[in-house]
Amino acid sequence: LERLGPCWTVVLSTRRDPAIKLARLAAAVEPDAMRRMTLLLEAGRYDEAVRDLCRTGWDLMFHGGVKTVLRLCSAFPPAFAQHSAELQQVAGMASWHLWKATTAQRHLARAEALFTARGDTTGALNARGQLAVIQVAMGRLEAAHRLLERLRDAPRGSKAEVLTRLCDTWVAMEAGRFDLVAQRFEALLDTLEREDSLEHWTLVVPSPRLTACRGVAPLLSRWADGVLAVTGERPLPLQALALLTRGWQALWQGRREDAADWLAQADASAQWTGRHVIARSHALALRSLAPAPNG
Repeated sequence: LERLGPCWTVVLSTRRDPAIKLARLAAAVEPDAMRRMTLLLEAGRYDEAVRDLCRTGWDLMFHGGVKTVLRLCSAFPPAFAQHSAELQQVAGMASWHLWKATTAQRHLARAEALFTARGDTTGALNARGQLAVIQVAMGRLEAAHRLLERLRDAPRGSKAEVLTRLCDTWVAMEAGRFDLVAQRFEALLDTLEREDSLEHWTLVVPSPRLTACRGVAPLLSRWADGVLAVTGERPLPLQALALLTRGWQALWQGRREDAADWLAQADASAQWTGRHVIARSHALALRSLAPAPNG
């Protein structure tokens, strides 16, 4: 190879170029999103591939395909991934869906910096809101407060507004301000119901601890009603979480048989998409308590 030098390089590139061209042409007519992304990656069309990932990645996560999304993210060259705000954001949200908080934080912080550097206000706000929620989950309330102060101007009805109101709710609960929890959760629900977007509803997963807060019970019913309406007959992970929330409400109200019934319905729903890690955690906790005798 060393003796052939540049001549060998020409032979290799000549053999490789047709394959790249064919992958690019095939991607242009491929109707399946997953195969199209694979072809675009083979053709080196990374910008197009990440745009497809942004369009289909959320839907994949709605249907329980979080690990598939992460595999797609890892298929991009590291040099490209490091400088793609959109790819960092998708990887961050997919990691968060698996409760990999540290990994999610790293990706979303990178996404926020990249969006900010290129002057994409909407992208920066969304990444910042997601990052703020994760900071609360990691117990970093001061960091969450600092991010919240930079989210107050989020446009009405935007994803950033939903994330801001969600973070406000979690901050109140984690800080022991239980008198504020119902008020803030109601403001969050108002935003969710006004926009009625599956993507926005998916951002909000009530913790079982929320069930015990004063004044929250009717609000949780509203949340579950909204989720079940937007998911319809589709057995999505979010649907299972709504059924589990019904179960937690029944348990707190002393209706143990009803709680067991909602748990069974959630298990049946989860059979179609696999057990989402958060749904599995909530189901295990409910299953450990629902059969227990009163008192």
